[in-house]
Amino acid sequence: MRGYPVILFTASLIIGIIFTVFVNPFIDAFLPAAIVIIVVAILFLILKLKSTLNSQKLKVLSIVLIGFIAGSILALEKDSVKTLNIHREKNVKVTGKITSVELKRERSIQFMVECDSLQVNDNTFFTGLNLICRIYDTELKKLDSIYNKIYPGNIIELSGTFSSGRERRNPGEFDFRKYLESKDISGVITLTTTDDLKILGDEYDFFKSTIHDIRTSIDSRISELHDRKTSGLLRGLLLADRTEINAEVKNDFIDSGVVHILAVSGLHVGYILMIFILLTGRFNIKIRMLMTIAGILSFLLITNSPPSVFRACVMAIVFILAKLTGRSSNIYNSLAIAAAIILLFDYKELFNPGFQLSFSAVLAIAVFVPLLTRVVNSGFIKSGILKNILILSIVSFAAQIGTLSLTLMYFGKISLIGLMANLIVIPLAGVIIAIGILTLCISPLSFLIASLSAETNMLLTSMMLELVRFSSNLSFAFTPVKNFSMIDVLVFYVHCIFIICFIKRFTNNISKIVFVILVAANIFIFTSFDNEEVLVPGNLNVMVIDVGQGDAILIKFPNGETALVDAGDANYFFDAGERIIIPLLDYLGINKIDYAFISHLDSDHYAGFVSLIYNNRIKKVFKPQTDSSSNKDLRFEAYLKKMQIPFEDYSTGVREFGSAKIYFLTSQYVNNAGFSHNNKSGVFKLVYGDSEILFTGDIELAAETYYANKYKTFLQSDVLKVAHHGSETSSTPSFISYVKPEISLISAGVQNKFNHPSDIVLQSLDDYSRILRTDKSGAIILSSDGREFSLIEWKNF
Repeated sequence: MRGYPVILFTASLIIGIIFTVFVNPFIDAFLPAAIVIIVVAILFLILKLKSTLNSQKLKVLSIVLIGFIAGSILALEKDSVKTLNIHREKNVKVTGKITSVELKRERSIQFMVECDSLQVNDNTFFTGLNLICRIYDTELKKLDSIYNKIYPGNIIELSGTFSSGRERRNPGEFDFRKYLESKDISGVITLTTTDDLKILGDEYDFFKSTIHDIRTSIDSRISELHDRKTSGLLRGLLLADRTEINAEVKNDFIDSGVVHILAVSGLHVGYILMIFILLTGRFNIKIRMLMTIAGILSFLLITNSPPSVFRACVMAIVFILAKLTGRSSNIYNSLAIAAAIILLFDYKELFNPGFQLSFSAVLAIAVFVPLLTRVVNSGFIKSGILKNILILSIVSFAAQIGTLSLTLMYFGKISLIGLMANLIVIPLAGVIIAIGILTLCISPLSFLIASLSAETNMLLTSMMLELVRFSSNLSFAFTPVKNFSMIDVLVFYVHCIFIICFIKRFTNNISKIVFVILVAANIFIFTSFDNEEVLVPGNLNVMVIDVGQGDAILIKFPNGETALVDAGDANYFFDAGERIIIPLLDYLGINKIDYAFISHLDSDHYAGFVSLIYNNRIKKVFKPQTDSSSNKDLRFEAYLKKMQIPFEDYSTGVREFGSAKIYFLTSQYVNNAGFSHNNKSGVFKLVYGDSEILFTGDIELAAETYYANKYKTFLQSDVLKVAHHGSETSSTPSFISYVKPEISLISAGVQNKFNHPSDIVLQSLDDYSRILRTDKSGAIILSSDGREFSLIEWKNF
């Protein structure tokens, strides 16, 4: 550390941030004493007073204390995010200033607003809140028009729906609210028409607006020259905006182990570096380096300075300046400088997955590549081509080792083909980036030549996307890993440090391999200690999934088979099947649902199944009898046949699922009695030992009366899935008196427009049971050992 004090400072800075964030109650008592110590240490350095410590130790101590205190002071501001005690509210009026504008999306625009005032109903708050503003409009010309008018610095007035962001409401779910708070953003305000936005003046931020215009111009040229999938990819690779890369493609990149390609970082900065070195080849060394630095800084601004690009640009500039001034460059020092600058600007980046993945990858490359390269160059490999392939593999392998534990924690899966896929995808992505930049440079001079260049890139992009899709669909492409926590991450990195420190003590390769295998086994054992299953193995588990205003209930039978009763809603803006249920299944390690039960074909019950079926996550479907007069029913049945999903209509009877049974209560009479659509919902009773739960779909008074008269005391159950989200048209006193539930489950959206559940229904249920609601608590999990149901507190996992 003697020649690189920044490494010591950055390490201390990080420790100070972590200490303050997680041990905050003690910091007030600790900070004054630490400040006194650091002042004394600085005085020793300035006055060069003699002490029992030598000057080098005193210098190290001072750097450590300065870094630690700096980190502590930065992190003390962690409670500075301003919030409103509002989850969701319509007709919120905001006046404020636009601070940044994102690139236009296909059907929406998005920008950041710093609020001067915010009006909710008759209350006006004068705030400094930062809000994300999203504008949707069915008239795309209006969107284009308003997008071309707004700039950073504009003073605006708008009216829309405020949301504080969706918190973690299901196991394994991304906590969007917490993410917004980490970015000092207090919420999202959504407008459904551009008419609700007014620009109040001509003020604008010249610098930010200029950068925005450049980004918009580049984006427009990319879209003009390329097809949609290529322009979406190039937008991500060159402008660090992945909003036009669809979720399916992103997931393919994750499963193939090449998702880092989509994050603009060192690879992309490396290509910019090479391009400028080639372009400035005829100038003297100083001019070349200064022009290259200018090019790197321009690229940083054009990409909107995300942490991964900032880190790579700082490292590149430090390397260039070291060469320019005749100093030795050190990758660890460059990395430390980049990390320190980022954290001094915003300490919360330390907890950003992008920051962690980016720095861990480069650090692993710095540690492992020199060691493994020496092995490759030791002489036992003669072929130069094979050596180059192996060195490229080593770089990819090192990056994957460095990010492995973080990938497991954030994505819950590990790619088994990532090493091989990277050998092809990394060079191919480099060529696509180079041709993309060349195309943009040529286009002002010759649109025809630029178009030919773009055609080449479209072909290469298609090849890469097809390769990634093929790789991700291989049965052995990846393996899911559950319950990998931050503690497991720390265990992994501690063992990696242990390997690095002690592997040199082994004299031969066999002993080194055995040592690594033993340490790897140790990692596996230690990371398994804190594993807990959300769903209790061997029990009957019932999870009411929070899908907003809709129904979706996951069942895991004692024999391990699974069922899904309804799957929530799906529309252009949000698909519960794709956005909530599939990630949940992945988190739980459930590849396919064995039995899908569709209560009835209302959108908020069945629409989520469309994406589940499309993604091959459903084996068999049970559904109500098809209504030949309903186009929706006919289309869905045709979809099932097209996707070759076996299905069966509900009919009275009993089915066994391991040691559990389902009694189907829906009879032909229900279909022929002239009942309404809701009243034709499939109704069944699930029994496991002495535990019973009744599923009711959206049945109302007519159907409840029929079932009460027909089945009487057989309806009695420990748990009731309350019909129709707790609507007052259902859960009649007569029906409830037969069921007599000890637990009542209500699936309803937070502050939904229907005001579900009804106070009348809540009062009726309260006479019998404990009421559990998704709008209050998120997902609800019940587990039974065959004797009684117990509530699983999944948020503690």
